[in-house]
Amino acid sequence: VKDKVFIEGFSAGGMFAQRFTLLHPELVKAIAAGQSGGALTLPVEEYKNRKMDWPLGIYGFEQLTGKPFNMDAYKDVSQFIYIGSDDNNNSTVHYGNEIWNNSQVNTLNIFGKTDPSRINSQVEYLHSIGLNNIHFKLYPGYKHNYYQDQIADIFNFFEENK
Repeated sequence: VKDKVFIEGFSAGGMFAQRFTLLHPELVKAIAAGQSGGALTLPVEEYKNRKMDWPLGIYGFEQLTGKPFNMDAYKDVSQFIYIGSDDNNNSTVHYGNEIWNNSQVNTLNIFGKTDPSRINSQVEYLHSIGLNNIHFKLYPGYKHNYYQDQIADIFNFFEENK
């Protein structure tokens, strides 16, 4: 049995994979997270003078979890974040705000108005702050489904990171 796991998820499963990795980076070797509900939870406490409380970010993380955020372990987790360019009808960001309050939606919209543009912008931001362990792929023309080449890319990613 290995000390660390691979996690893969798509849509709500992508949200789970991505957030589990933030909560327990010391347990995760690599993740593949597709669509992720239309937005990533960022490993930052602030963005443009806005508090990034959970699930936007990790502001108040220790109060929420009882432990400090482990950025060193998080930087060691290889991540493959992906979404289809036409995956625009399954966002958690704009459907009744069951997850996000209005202030959080406004913050998310700084990154983009559509799920593909938002996630791409979030990954670009993460790269700009030195998180180069995160790989992003936009699949042109793909909607909210699994496709064979995505599955092949996921398996290849995990193979490269074992």
